[in-house]
Amino acid sequence: ANVVSVIACICAAMHRPQCLDIFVELELACHKTFDLIDSLVGVSSMRTLRENVLRDLAFAYDLPLKQLSDCLKRYPFVDPAPLDERLTRVIESIQEWLAWITRPEWLVEALQRVGQKVQEAAASGTRGAKVDLDLDEFGKYTYPVPAKLRDLQALVRPFLEPHSRHHIYGLDSVIGELIRALLRLYHTAKAWDDTLTDSLKAVAEAHEAQGAGDQRAALAELCATCDLDVFETAHRFARIDRAKFPLGDGDIEGVCQTLPLYVDRRILRGPPQMLLEWGSYGASASMADKSVGRRLKRHSVYGAALDAVQDVDGDEATTPLEKARAECLAWWREQRFFFGAPTGIFASALLAFLVDAGFHPDPYVAEMLPRVLDRLFGAQLSCDGFLNRLLPILGDYVDSRGEEVPSGQALPLRTQPARCAETLLVFLRQWADLVLSDEEEELAQRRRAKEKKRGSVRRASRFVMEAFQGKLMESGHTVHTVIEMLEGATPVVPRKADSDEKRYKVDQVLVRTWQLLTRRHLDLVDFLDENSRDLGPYMHLRLDDPESVGQQIGHVPKAAWSIVNPEVSKAAAQGYELGDDDDDQDWTWDEDAEAKFGLASLVDWFALRLADWPSTFGPETGGSSSTFIKFFSQEGRRISRGFLQGLPSLPWSFGSDERNTIIVDVPHREGVAPFHCVFAQSKFHPKRVVVLALGDPMSPMHVVCPKYQPLQIRNGDRLTCQQWTFDLRLERVDAHMEQLSLCTDEGTIFKVPFEGCYVGAGSRSRALEHQPYFPPTKFALDHRLRGMAAVHVVFQFQPSTNRWLLIDHSPDPLGSLLLLRPGVAYPLSRGLRLKLGPLILEVDRDADEG
Repeated sequence: ANVVSVIACICAAMHRPQCLDIFVELELACHKTFDLIDSLVGVSSMRTLRENVLRDLAFAYDLPLKQLSDCLKRYPFVDPAPLDERLTRVIESIQEWLAWITRPEWLVEALQRVGQKVQEAAASGTRGAKVDLDLDEFGKYTYPVPAKLRDLQALVRPFLEPHSRHHIYGLDSVIGELIRALLRLYHTAKAWDDTLTDSLKAVAEAHEAQGAGDQRAALAELCATCDLDVFETAHRFARIDRAKFPLGDGDIEGVCQTLPLYVDRRILRGPPQMLLEWGSYGASASMADKSVGRRLKRHSVYGAALDAVQDVDGDEATTPLEKARAECLAWWREQRFFFGAPTGIFASALLAFLVDAGFHPDPYVAEMLPRVLDRLFGAQLSCDGFLNRLLPILGDYVDSRGEEVPSGQALPLRTQPARCAETLLVFLRQWADLVLSDEEEELAQRRRAKEKKRGSVRRASRFVMEAFQGKLMESGHTVHTVIEMLEGATPVVPRKADSDEKRYKVDQVLVRTWQLLTRRHLDLVDFLDENSRDLGPYMHLRLDDPESVGQQIGHVPKAAWSIVNPEVSKAAAQGYELGDDDDDQDWTWDEDAEAKFGLASLVDWFALRLADWPSTFGPETGGSSSTFIKFFSQEGRRISRGFLQGLPSLPWSFGSDERNTIIVDVPHREGVAPFHCVFAQSKFHPKRVVVLALGDPMSPMHVVCPKYQPLQIRNGDRLTCQQWTFDLRLERVDAHMEQLSLCTDEGTIFKVPFEGCYVGAGSRSRALEHQPYFPPTKFALDHRLRGMAAVHVVFQFQPSTNRWLLIDHSPDPLGSLLLLRPGVAYPLSRGLRLKLGPLILEVDRDADEG
């Protein structure tokens, strides 16, 4: 009952239209920071930094700041303006620093400044000390937050005196929790700022020493800290002015080749401020300083992670936290996980590991562990989520031997499996009741929404006068007493209920409840919402056969920039009748199916069919060793619940490992990873199915862009056109419009006009038969033109919906591919094709569902 009440209170607080009622400027500053982070969703660079700042700011906003606003607004003698001004300036300093550090030009400008400082130091005859002193200017976050928080405490001191007529009960505890939350936010920004500054100083020292190997290592370490992938690194380094910071093409290639090794070390070490939750800021800084003198060993993609990081003298990691993280990463790679793993398979692998160690799992643990992990992390658990989200919430208890288990060190899988088993039991005791209560609350909300949708009861008939009057008397005072207090005739007294209330305290139960309800551990980018439109169904066209194209699509209007699926045209021609329901009556939740599978029966229509495969794997050759291809290459066979008896409900995992839902027995050298992808229901749009990429760098997954049909672009999408790769960036220019930019690995940035443009080879283009309209502006390519068409891909903007669309015009069936990035959920539509290694899968509808 206590858990349910806490969940209900936090849900009610989070759904208020105006959360900080009396802090107007502070509300605006917080939402500006949230909007800045939201505008960068989908961009890989500085992702960890943005997530850490968002976590700490959202925590302060949802809990202590809301409580402070609710506490002070009941007292008319409190002037919120001084508090609002000081708190706003703290949040604005964070927002300004974050906006400055997350600019795409920041790294380029910083390295050019480093090169200039080194050149100036060499010209003046001074060496390293001068460079270190000048590079302190990169520590931009200098706002004295601790001093401002002391001023805040001085402002509220008159309200804390117990014998004062203006004493506010419980305000001291609220202020204390607010100070803790804001200090945590400050130390997060400060730790990141110091880490970036130290990385730039290491680059300056290596550049001054003119050591090519040391400079490449320092640059790779900086790029790994900034969460840059190989494409981002090549793009930004290509934009550097070589006169200010000499960097050759060989240096860029060397950095890109060694970058994956430094990314592994960054994953093992964790974010800069992570130790703030377990120790002190000095411990975090010492760990970062200690790890600078380490070297990396080359290892296989799924090799042991303990060989990835070693000290120069050959010793392994020495601190308990380093050892625990190294053991977890080594176990992760031994299980053949890379970017991510299906949550259910991860839980099964963890329990199987403990069974092999001699521990028998309780049936309750085997049932609840996958449910809890799925509720916290979704259908997939990334490697970053495992090390930086799951490990920190494990531990912080006293085990059966009387030893204290610190957070982050509670899962020593190799050295202490008994502690791991006890840790899972403690973890489930902490989270299981919360998860069950959250599931019940979500189911109750769906039932209430369903009843409200039916409209069988009028709103006025549910009005209860007694409840309304009781809500008016909620403060514990009569109306007459309130009037006397406002006029000053009676001293202001606390609420009658205050004597029975507990002092405000952010304990572990409240923190875990907040994390669960806000989906703070969900390491997934899902662009879908309730208003997202499905642009399908799509149809497959072979542009190399114009006659078949004409038969499929018929006449194309002159001004049409894409074709319309004949199925959609036929359905639209039927018109609208008064008997039609605009609310889609067939979209109903099957509670029995949800109770059994945890999923609505709406997605039971989802199916996949094998559309294409290499001829060397074809069953007609007689040499195919793939059972998957032999079985699903036959006509009419689909991957669906209607065709495959016993196939569980979504999510489905695909890969070459035997633990997957669907085993794709194609060798890894052919591009199929042990755990390649997951098909799951969207967490934010119950009508849509999404796909999540889990593979490794050697096994990418792509969406095959449909020919002459629109595909929506989202911020950070990566488009591959033959030998060219384009990074698609959306930059907000106003509240209802975003600017599209095409970024290449050569450093080029092409801003697409709102009238649209197209990309192709050469400077001239002409329309072909049955080809839709394309805008006159062209992004002309003059090299790497093999396989590129004159009109290869078109970009169009829809101002009414603020939507950028991609239309593929290339004659090659695989001429335009959209890369599925790990950690991003891509929505699927009927007819959309996916490239899974050498195979092509097409989204279809189950034959049993029509």
